[in-house]
Amino acid sequence: MKIDTKDSNEEHCITVLMPCFNASKYLAEALRSILNQSHVNLIVLVLDDGSTDDSLHIAQTIAQSDNRVQIHCNNKNLGIIKSRNRLLEMCTTDYAAWMDCDDIAHPERITKQLQFMLEHPNYIACTCHYLRQGLGEDKLITIPSHTIAREFLLFYNYILNPGSFFDVQRCKHNKVQFREWISGASDYLFWVELAQFGQIGVVAETLMTYRLHPGQETVAQKQRQLRGVLEIVQYQLAQFGCQADTEDLARLLGYPAHILGLNYRLAHLFNSAKIIKCILSNIPQHDFVLEQVEALLFVFYRSLARRNGLIGFIWFVGLFKLAGLKRCHNFGLGLLWAAFKTDLKRLTHFNARATR
Repeated sequence: MKIDTKDSNEEHCITVLMPCFNASKYLAEALRSILNQSHVNLIVLVLDDGSTDDSLHIAQTIAQSDNRVQIHCNNKNLGIIKSRNRLLEMCTTDYAAWMDCDDIAHPERITKQLQFMLEHPNYIACTCHYLRQGLGEDKLITIPSHTIAREFLLFYNYILNPGSFFDVQRCKHNKVQFREWISGASDYLFWVELAQFGQIGVVAETLMTYRLHPGQETVAQKQRQLRGVLEIVQYQLAQFGCQADTEDLARLLGYPAHILGLNYRLAHLFNSAKIIKCILSNIPQHDFVLEQVEALLFVFYRSLARRNGLIGFIWFVGLFKLAGLKRCHNFGLGLLWAAFKTDLKRLTHFNARATR
């Protein structure tokens, strides 16, 4: 269904869900960016989670001049998970957008995302490209559509939660919410569960500015967030009978091991191979595209093999056979050379220590 007119879009009231805690430095700009949207038929639900700064006063002042802003308060600090769930419960519109109290929505964000959802009725949510700003860097982040497919969400989450837009009624009907048992990255599991009931898409335009700053949870609690990511991947794999040790999984995925400062040993190479075999033997019984999952696991293990030297190369060939070498650049010669250099570097380092 093609939606051509702004008037037809304006018939849809959109709720913007904004949890807030101690964001006085950024809140006014974040709220103004929503209130200045080209789509004006909005309800902005601000939930203050026991802020100890001027956040509540700032929100109340803005609400006095714009009745689209509705202020709610938790009696005490409940945390981001309970706050998001409370906002979900209060939302009554067909569609909603998540918004953080320290980010900036570009003027066409709601219009573009609503249009996308109306033109793609089988989709349950969408996200967007964004400008990542702060901590000494400004970087445009584009999200390829394949990176938010269910197969990718088994291992990674590239969905920008504060830049997301979703079908509220389908979310509630399927009882999708933020789960309290997770150590961190609760939004990741929210999208994993929502993706079971519809596709998630990307509006291929820059519609958000996402701030990074020292007080932000994802920066201040990075290791806790990564532990949460690993828990969610483990949880998903367990659904089809694959048990994965946390540190083995971190090494297989790569990025958690690097940030958590984990080294690489042969035992983890062996254990990662067992994890991959288990996934590939069990996943055909579930609603995933086997070829896409296999392609991801191939990339993971190739990188892991490179870090383990020549023995890693041998394990890689044993796991993926001739077909794996054919998928490598130059029939695996690049991987073989990289593995050799890893061993050479280790030997050089060992000799240097031995001569001290």
